[in-house]
Amino acid sequence: MDRQLKLVTEGRKHGSYRRGDHKTDTIYTFYQYKEIQAVYSRSAGTLNCKDGLAEKLLQDNLISVDEKSAYEEQLYQYFAPIDAHDDLYIEQIYDEICLLRRNCFGVEALEKEYNLQVDRRCSFDPSGGIDQRKKKEALIRNSTALLFILCQPELTWLMEEDVERAKAQGKHVCCLNNKSRNLDLETIPWDEQFGEAVRGKTAGILVYGEEGLLHCRGLKVDAIVHAIPSWYHTRALTNQFGFDRACVIYIPAGLDMIQWVPCTERSRLTYLHLAKLWETYGNEIYTYSPGDLYRRHPQYFLNIYDDRMDCPEAEPGYPIRVQWSKGQLLHEVGDSVDSSLQVMRVCDQMRDRQITTYLNKFEGLTYYSAYFDEQMNMGEVDWIGSDQKNGIMVQAVKIDRVEESQVINCEEYSAMRQMLSDSAKDGRNGLQLFSNFLFFLTPKLAHMYNDLRADRPKEQIDFDKMHLDYMLYTEGDERIETFPLFRKACIAMKENGQFMFFHFHLGGGRIVVGKSGFRWGKEDVNTFDERPVKIYTPYMSVAEQDSDPKTYRKPVGEGRINLVIVQDRIICVRDGDVILPSIGVVVSLEREIGKAFLHENGLLLSENGYVDCAELKLQIRLDAPAEVREDEWRQVRWAYGGGLSLVIDGTGICDRDLNAQEDSSNQMIAYLAEEGWMSPLSCQTQESALHKMAKHPRTAIGVTNENELVILVYSGRTRMSTGADYSEMIMITRKLFPDIKHLMNVDGGGSAMLGMAIDGRFMELSYPATSMDSCAGMVRPINTVLCLELMQ
Repeated sequence: MDRQLKLVTEGRKHGSYRRGDHKTDTIYTFYQYKEIQAVYSRSAGTLNCKDGLAEKLLQDNLISVDEKSAYEEQLYQYFAPIDAHDDLYIEQIYDEICLLRRNCFGVEALEKEYNLQVDRRCSFDPSGGIDQRKKKEALIRNSTALLFILCQPELTWLMEEDVERAKAQGKHVCCLNNKSRNLDLETIPWDEQFGEAVRGKTAGILVYGEEGLLHCRGLKVDAIVHAIPSWYHTRALTNQFGFDRACVIYIPAGLDMIQWVPCTERSRLTYLHLAKLWETYGNEIYTYSPGDLYRRHPQYFLNIYDDRMDCPEAEPGYPIRVQWSKGQLLHEVGDSVDSSLQVMRVCDQMRDRQITTYLNKFEGLTYYSAYFDEQMNMGEVDWIGSDQKNGIMVQAVKIDRVEESQVINCEEYSAMRQMLSDSAKDGRNGLQLFSNFLFFLTPKLAHMYNDLRADRPKEQIDFDKMHLDYMLYTEGDERIETFPLFRKACIAMKENGQFMFFHFHLGGGRIVVGKSGFRWGKEDVNTFDERPVKIYTPYMSVAEQDSDPKTYRKPVGEGRINLVIVQDRIICVRDGDVILPSIGVVVSLEREIGKAFLHENGLLLSENGYVDCAELKLQIRLDAPAEVREDEWRQVRWAYGGGLSLVIDGTGICDRDLNAQEDSSNQMIAYLAEEGWMSPLSCQTQESALHKMAKHPRTAIGVTNENELVILVYSGRTRMSTGADYSEMIMITRKLFPDIKHLMNVDGGGSAMLGMAIDGRFMELSYPATSMDSCAGMVRPINTVLCLELMQ
């Protein structure tokens, strides 16, 4: 039997992340490793599996379409029982898939594809990522023997260059090519000289491919990993969500980073933090335990999820300081994992208190960070305790007056930090507060929208992101306005900085389409009577709220010329009925008026009565909402609709109606039905049943009787907080702000977030839930945010 060399320390566990450890979290339904991705939808009961290597094999004519289909069916069957792999680590799951792949495609096809990937060499420039090439050079220089491991064939060229350089320095070189299954450093083929170097601690390991980030932990020798992190867990370990940055990362002997990046809880330490500290303090930082690093350099962990190499939080002039006093007991604790974790949690508590002190120094701003237990008693957030919390963590702000605020569309960016990094180039200084904002179209909802129009491709949309419902804003010198879709809650800011809350049920208005203009009144909206101009909105479906939203379609405008409008875009024009959109309206013209419109704009009918309208420009001007005076409406700087009312003129939607003897649940349902939330077309814009009284991460925005703006984020789905239902949101808000006048629920779930930026650098204040693009405690990519500026 061949001798084996063991490179790992005693007690190191075999795998990195066990699938069952994520069971209560969002990422439990998401598996990603190397070329494999599987996503299970609990609500729809569907499973989507994708193997990128199988796609490449087909593209390179190494397998047939039938072979790929047969393999994908087996892959689907493997993943279909979602809980069948709870006891397996993600690497073990991949090993089983590799066996399945070899049985389906054969070794020869996989070998040919591997060689093709070697030829497709990828570029690798770590200057924009975690760049520890100096540590790499030192490892090569100070080692007598080196083990080179290739995990990503596209990096063969890089490994070959390093091997030649090591040989030129007289180093003993071993090479290991990990072609298919997982890298296993527990036992590797014996090499006498390398084995002697391991025992003498003069050996080094260099790995090429992000697989090394999961496997180089708890080793007997130092390692360097070359990676472009793209999988969920490797991005978490490197704090590189949202980017494809090449990295060269030093991993000292004995370090197991996995325990500090649980993903379902806030990360404590990542390879990025070690690299930042190394840049400033040199090699001594690798001699300290994680707990020691927190005690010595707490400012480096103040903004735990910042993804850049610089660290202004550590500069002397940074306004938030976390410092350990000499008399603190935890200065005396040891270096065990448990004590390090306790130090980290105490640091969280100090951070929370210092942020509260800093924000409350601003005139007109009050900040709360609180915890409400199951009896709704308010206390301090328990950052130190290790047990699952059954109450609700809340971060909230109250602002007397906001001179500058805006709603920012973030869909061009992969994350808040990227958006702010790009916008900070204008030299912005001071404090900005951010919360997530209203509901938006997602790729899943856009797919459902088009599926319901499979037989009408001209009525489908070619985008999958946008704000859902009413908008009024300016872009340059142009005023942009869109249609309100239901009767949902709206928020607006006036020129004097005051905020208004109201409902916007479409009334009269005017549109200009190309060379034509049309006017209608409120009596022309959702009417069955014949009118020259009619507007059909999705609020029509309120009368059919018992219909199944998955199949609901409502043709409108038979015998008329109809324009389907979504936001400020004309999706189609048709002579004949169209399907009433869930995310837009139909402007329906009497036939003679419609024909004149077509003629005036030079539009010709094509197949099935549709018109090519790609060049048509649209302008919308609506009458003021019924609840707002005309003079007030003229003062509005911006307005957005689509919220869910929680408190209206001081009355909560869950308050018991004593006159009607209705319980709070029926009272709430009645409010939501009136706003349109229960209708099938509204349900087609919701990935979850928003009318249900369920505990989730939530965000609410409102005003007090004194016109003070309030924003509250109720964190959830984490160890720190369970989330809130609508009744709990109202109760907590009234405890913090007894004179609350209006309050509306905005987008929640993984999007629920309250944060701040100091001089353009973002930091989380709340504790966001995990998503497939972020760890717990880290803001995920979201569509729109509300930005409040408190410039210094």
